[in-house]
Amino acid sequence: MRIVIAGGSGFLGRRLAAAWLEAGHEVTVLTRGTGRTRRSRDLPAEVAVRPWNPPTVDRDLEESLRGANAVVNLSGVPIGGRPWTPGHKRAILASRLDATNALVEAIGRLPVAARPQVLVNASGIDVYGDRPDGELTEASPPGDSFLSVVAVA
Repeated sequence: MRIVIAGGSGFLGRRLAAAWLEAGHEVTVLTRGTGRTRRSRDLPAEVAVRPWNPPTVDRDLEESLRGANAVVNLSGVPIGGRPWTPGHKRAILASRLDATNALVEAIGRLPVAARPQVLVNASGIDVYGDRPDGELTEASPPGDSFLSVVAVA
């Protein structure tokens, strides 16, 4: 299988890339800093690294996605490590919307036969908010926390 990971140079993306390579899949990482990503040696040498700067949708992005079986979007400003000031919250939301919209647009530009079969999009881990009591299912409504709002958007 050919898998493209947008934002694949981060904490989760590096681990997914390594695991999928080990399982015999072909992995491409889309990242803003191709040189930095390649020099960091956090990704196995077998991972293809392609430049991408959301919200840009260009021929390079389209070609990176063409024929992929799956796209996993992990792009966005990191949510940890600094206070959630109003400006940082705006950056978190905008970075996820820009990346998701660009991927969807690029996929839509491809001929149907060349489109990835699946897009997995991870925007945050808190879609249901803080609800320690009761069972939550896919049918449960989203919460009202900041990350819930980001995930819904």
